[in-house]
Amino acid sequence: PRDAVRKLAEHAMAPLTRAGRGPGPDDLHDELCRLESSVVETMRLNGDKLAHMLARAKDVKALAQTARAENLHDLAKLHEAENIAEAGEAIYSSALDRTESREQFYREDYPETDDENWFVWHGVTKTQSGSKFERLAIPLDGPLKPKGMRPKHPSPIAAIMAGNYDYRTYD
Repeated sequence: PRDAVRKLAEHAMAPLTRAGRGPGPDDLHDELCRLESSVVETMRLNGDKLAHMLARAKDVKALAQTARAENLHDLAKLHEAENIAEAGEAIYSSALDRTESREQFYREDYPETDDENWFVWHGVTKTQSGSKFERLAIPLDGPLKPKGMRPKHPSPIAAIMAGNYDYRTYD
């Protein structure tokens, strides 16, 4: 409907007419870069670190929703920062919900791979009241059939961090 398109266009262009001077798009992108500071730092996750990352992503998203853009280039960067922050919210909240480590995803507070509870597709849906998580069973009779469910065991990254990784243990 034309009215809906008009409202969406007004919303998209609103940063060009906002008053005030707060953080600009480059400031928001800088903050997002600090969240993912280094590969090593983001490899070592835990509940506290993920909660902090989630809070910062929400802060950046809130700032983006009130920031001013000076021109069309800034407007594009501002919308990009808001979208990246929203994607970060989904990623960090999903990582907080997952209580295991698997492959390259490593949580110091949950270093083991837990096939019994987490050999699933882990889904997240955005709802009015927040993120909704679900675990969808992976069909075990299709092309993704595992060699066998294993008891809890250190994830590959946990074994590397502990200094006892043996490639023969992991397929």
